[in-house]
Amino acid sequence: MASPVPTDEEFPLPCPAWIFSTNSDIHRTNIAKDRCWFTDDYTPFVSYIEDGMLQNLKSIGFGSVDIPTKTAPTRRGPSSHGTLHLEDVLHVPAAFCNIIGEPIVGKYIIGMEFSKNRAGSITSHPDGRAVAYFKPLTPHTPLPELRLTGPPIGPVVGPSPFDPSERPNVLARWPESERQRFAVWYTSGKQAARQKGPRVRFASQIASSEKAPSQKVTSQEDSSQKTTSEKAPHRQGSPEEASRQVQGAAVGPLTEEETAWMKMHYGSEFRFLILCHLRVYNEGDRQEGRAILRALIAEDEPEIKPQDPSERRDQN
Repeated sequence: MASPVPTDEEFPLPCPAWIFSTNSDIHRTNIAKDRCWFTDDYTPFVSYIEDGMLQNLKSIGFGSVDIPTKTAPTRRGPSSHGTLHLEDVLHVPAAFCNIIGEPIVGKYIIGMEFSKNRAGSITSHPDGRAVAYFKPLTPHTPLPELRLTGPPIGPVVGPSPFDPSERPNVLARWPESERQRFAVWYTSGKQAARQKGPRVRFASQIASSEKAPSQKVTSQEDSSQKTTSEKAPHRQGSPEEASRQVQGAAVGPLTEEETAWMKMHYGSEFRFLILCHLRVYNEGDRQEGRAILRALIAEDEPEIKPQDPSERRDQN
């Protein structure tokens, strides 16, 4: 049976607006609305930010993004295309737009000029190579917004979220308690990566966030045997495929309780995966979706733990 073909409504195009902002405390990190921007180091992590209306917006993942950009308004040819690499990016599907914060400053140099051709530029540090520029400010682009490379080099994107008749609201705040919780989680993940090697980076932390049983690796030899036994038959693949193989080893089928929770909050697996910009007919995407779902369940119901068999016997 052929796989269903997704429609534009099922898979909305990604938000095109990447705004440079230092107007709120979210400037200490970066935000992306859509899963498709992230690279293969994407990792489920549940947190939240507060927007300008003091509403909580859930963050469901974390990782790096590569943004295809135009390097200058008048430049043509291969040198007119660049890639802006951002790290420490939160995945917040309900955010108004994508936000670039101050973490970019250490790796790049930001120059604001507000001319008729552009609102500023981004160059690499320390060689000064042009990487990107911001569109000139207009009613349709009221804030410094990256000029993206269009298809076929760049992605097809959706409409701008900005309405000239409304004042844009891109203020956001990541609570300090969430920053500290993330710092502990991230540090433990880096330690696990150094012990187990880059191919299993963050795998133990993913399992922990899903409340899944962990397996202890006592030596590099055991780690190698464990990785080999859990992987599919070896074939040359992309880093994203390798990452998904490792994540998939810790992600089994949903339990009845997990399925019930998903249906109560999202209606079906198909709808949940659509919200995450994942595909129900791709097993790698479904594994990633299960990891995200379990992280959401663990965050929503941290007090629910499996009952010890001895306790059940005592109750009987």
